[in-house]
Amino acid sequence: MESHYRNGLLDGEMRVFDDSGNVAERMLYKEGKLNGYSLFYNAEGDLIQKASFLDGELDGLLTMYELNEVRTEIHFRHGKQDGETIAYDAMGAVTSRMNFSEGKLNGESLLYGPEGKLIKKSMYVKQKLEGKSEDYYPDGVLRESCFYRDNKREGELIRYDMEGRLKEKLFYRDGKPVDEAIKHDEKGNTIEGKKDQPWYSRW
Repeated sequence: MESHYRNGLLDGEMRVFDDSGNVAERMLYKEGKLNGYSLFYNAEGDLIQKASFLDGELDGLLTMYELNEVRTEIHFRHGKQDGETIAYDAMGAVTSRMNFSEGKLNGESLLYGPEGKLIKKSMYVKQKLEGKSEDYYPDGVLRESCFYRDNKREGELIRYDMEGRLKEKLFYRDGKPVDEAIKHDEKGNTIEGKKDQPWYSRW
């Protein structure tokens, strides 16, 4: 390990080496605290993680790499996730986008399938599901939509078949179904359940 001190405190670049003598870590200190870049390398010398610190806390963009390609990008502020977090697959396509505020999921969350099509869309408020959530078939056709309140299903849940035709409806209150499902045939006709189901909690 190589490091520099000023007035008894780490100050400047610190280097950590692996058993073969290759640089494994490089970190910048100021007055005893991480301030600036933090870099990690694998045994082949490839960069696998890059981060930024301010007064000892993660602050800014943290990037993770695999085979010299970006796999994850995470934004931090004062040591907590804050802003958008993006994950990528081996081909560089986005697999997820999530928004954070002060370390908690907050805002829109999007998940994508292998072909880049949206497979799930949700909304969060302080780490809890809130509002409309949608799931999609691999080809992008809407599979299910429902509403959440305080992380529990609330109101109408609708399911569709792979052709986009109405399949069934369920109604929830405080996370629990309040009656039997209303099922439909391929023409949209009710085949099971009640035809006149009340809307318990319109969003």
